[in-house]
Amino acid sequence: MLDINGVQSVIPRYWGYYYFANAGVNFSVVGVDIYDKAYSKTLDNLLQTPKLDKEGMVVGKGVREIFNQNYYNEYFNFVKSDGSLKRVDVIGVFDTNTNLESNDMIFMPKELVKEIFDMQTNYATDIVLEVPNKNEIPSIISKIKQIYPDSRVITQDDIRVSYQNIFDYKSGLFLSLFVIAIFTFFIIIYDRASGLSSHEKREIGILKALGWRIDDILAWKFYEAFIISFSAFLIALITSLFYVYILQAPLLRDIFSGYSILKPSFELPFTLDFGMLSIIFFLSVPIYLAAIIIPSWKIASSDVDEVIR
Repeated sequence: MLDINGVQSVIPRYWGYYYFANAGVNFSVVGVDIYDKAYSKTLDNLLQTPKLDKEGMVVGKGVREIFNQNYYNEYFNFVKSDGSLKRVDVIGVFDTNTNLESNDMIFMPKELVKEIFDMQTNYATDIVLEVPNKNEIPSIISKIKQIYPDSRVITQDDIRVSYQNIFDYKSGLFLSLFVIAIFTFFIIIYDRASGLSSHEKREIGILKALGWRIDDILAWKFYEAFIISFSAFLIALITSLFYVYILQAPLLRDIFSGYSILKPSFELPFTLDFGMLSIIFFLSVPIYLAAIIIPSWKIASSDVDEVIR
């Protein structure tokens, strides 16, 4: 692959998933060499930890907690493919700032990974190609396919699209809930706009008989509807902020972060989109006001006798 024009470097990677039956979790075991060139900025940042030696490993915070729960405080025994045990000492834990990426990861020297997973000398899990010119990537992929027809070539763009598809699929649930909420809201609006109840009609008729003008009645109905709708908007906003940022969105948060035992713990950053709040406000409060004012105007414009009857 190094002979292909446009390829700057070729880096074999040694990694795999190790299933720890006692806890029912999978660890991501990654083989590294601190003297090799890092194939990503993330890996380079993660390696700014205690130096790895031939028999040691650096683990994520979640892995460390699982080890402690199963009384592996200073080391862990990996079960190899032949059934024998391989003891590896824990020499460091990743910083909490990298928890989102390293929570379920174990970094150790390449030779240890190859021994644990029984990998042959000339084999690797996959290979990373560094291509400085992005415009050359399609032609390089076609050349790799010609050399290795059964290979699977994945670009960074493919990974981004895959994650975006997963995110869009999960966000579709929220879209469904939003559509249901909007549909329910407009059913209520339609019911209100189709006419007032007999009690409300009689109330307006009595006010007219007492000398209230149409403007007075509409102003009264406006203030009443505005207080109800705006109070509901504020209560919903405060409740949603409390649910998301104070309670950390239980149940709904799991949809995006997953249900894995080793999923990383993180705090949702506080953001307030005033543009979105304005859209929600104008889709709810003014429409509700119109659904109250228009029927009230029709009744207030009618004859008092007919309204009271």
